[in-house]
Amino acid sequence: MTKKSQQPVDDFLLENLGIKASGLGIFDQVTIDELRSLAEHGIRLRIALRSSGRIKDGLTGSLVEEDLNLYQLNEQQLKEKIDYHSKELQREHQTI
Repeated sequence: MTKKSQQPVDDFLLENLGIKASGLGIFDQVTIDELRSLAEHGIRLRIALRSSGRIKDGLTGSLVEEDLNLYQLNEQQLKEKIDYHSKELQREHQTI
């Protein structure tokens, strides 16, 4: 991840878990349960934007499915979900 693409993840970790990112080891002090919780939070925020009608793109069903399947993911996959959904939240926030 580049420093620029890392920023949304860093901000999300600091805001939601109170963890200040420190370069490459941003997830070092985070348990798998905290990772799962953070991924759930990101996905559910995206679902809420759609449920409220602020975003209309038909992704609600697939996001709900992703949320339900989080317990099947390993640590690395959860980190990737957090990265992806934090970037999407940032992008979606700019469009509303």
